[in-house]
Amino acid sequence: MRVWLLAAVAILTVALATVGALTADAPAPLRVNKPAGHASASTANPPPPRLTTRALDRQDRVDRAHAALESRALEDRPLLTELPLELGPNRIDLAGLTANGRVLLKLTGVSRAAAEAAYRQTLRALSDPGTTYEIRWVPTSTRAPRHAKPQTGRPAPAQDAERRERELERAAVAYALAARNWSARTLPDAWLRQRAQTIGTYHRSLKRTRPSRRQLAELEKERGSNIAILAAPPRVHRNGRRAEVTVTLHERTATAGAAATAATRNQVTLRRHHTRWRVTGWTIVPGGSSR
Repeated sequence: MRVWLLAAVAILTVALATVGALTADAPAPLRVNKPAGHASASTANPPPPRLTTRALDRQDRVDRAHAALESRALEDRPLLTELPLELGPNRIDLAGLTANGRVLLKLTGVSRAAAEAAYRQTLRALSDPGTTYEIRWVPTSTRAPRHAKPQTGRPAPAQDAERRERELERAAVAYALAARNWSARTLPDAWLRQRAQTIGTYHRSLKRTRPSRRQLAELEKERGSNIAILAAPPRVHRNGRRAEVTVTLHERTATAGAAATAATRNQVTLRRHHTRWRVTGWTIVPGGSSR
């Protein structure tokens, strides 16, 4: 009996030794020491603080000289704030930058001459020097009709009469464009051009419509402008030294960031004064289209 008891104790001792050896070989679990104040995974991250516009602007402050330089750069290129711009079949789009850093503009239309004329008229209306732009002409599928070149040589009586009628048309178109192309920067000059082409009662009435500083300030605040180009050949009704010319224009009127285009009919009344045609009246007649 005593022998059996000693054998059982020996077996139990061997078993405990084996289990201890296996337990010593197993790697101990890693313990990560969390820093004080560390939030648990279940705690949501707090939202970032909301900053006001003034606080955000102060994060990227510039001095007054730099701000004035940026403002002057935009004022010297007012055309950029009006793009894309449509005038009848002509369109001006921003196309990117050239290799030398100039602004690339894309002109689209049925006629390159008409599109470039619309571009130049737009620069004059907005008082944009256009020295930092390069233009690229992109024709549309529709081709403009080609006009026959006038014959050279000594003018015949019929050609002389046609030349005088062209002078009448040019005078009427020049006045309509001066009256319908303006912005806050160019309105005083446009008013002077109108007065320079008129005579009589109409000339005296224009003197009372000189734009005031208050009107120009309001126009500048609203970013108002009107751009017009010739849409169709003018129609002339002449009676001796007096005439009425209907001038159809494509116009784009912009104010407060919104723009609308329309086709307008301008009736210009003229009278032959010495050797030149002078304007004695102007009005917009109904019958145009808008969109």
